[in-house]
Amino acid sequence: MKKSAANNILQFIKFGIVGVMNTLVDFLVFTLLTLLFGGMRDSIFLTGVFTLIAYACGVLNSFLLNSRWTFRQEYRRTKQEKYMFVLVNAVSWLVSFFFVWLFSNHVFPNSSLTEFTYNLLGYTEVEQYEKVVSILSKLFSAPIVIIVNFLGTKLFVFNGNKNEGIE
Repeated sequence: MKKSAANNILQFIKFGIVGVMNTLVDFLVFTLLTLLFGGMRDSIFLTGVFTLIAYACGVLNSFLLNSRWTFRQEYRRTKQEKYMFVLVNAVSWLVSFFFVWLFSNHVFPNSSLTEFTYNLLGYTEVEQYEKVVSILSKLFSAPIVIIVNFLGTKLFVFNGNKNEGIE
């Protein structure tokens, strides 16, 4: 295996580890908001707010870990990297928002998985059913967002330019 291919695989593994931590933070914040304030089916506003707050919680950690560990050991970040990082994460959030909304409104209402989860948790109220729909929608949108974010980060943020960074 060539060195660059091995390096890409190692970067993907590191990115995955960081991504798991960020995804857990994102998912836990989203779940907490959903449990406290209710499901969001049919509310594009709540979908946007909940996904934005939750997604933003993992972004700073992601930037620090990926810039120092995944893509570079010691490196001063350039202004362009910072701007591209924000842009890639804005696109990733939009992807999250879209798929959470799509799944909440068209995939998980009345699905077997939702029924199973709802019954497994011993829920009996309609509001609780809506929360299960929202949480499953967030959970199943995560792999799509991870792929989009990795590709954007790899191709546009930390793309191997070795220029001297500016803080």
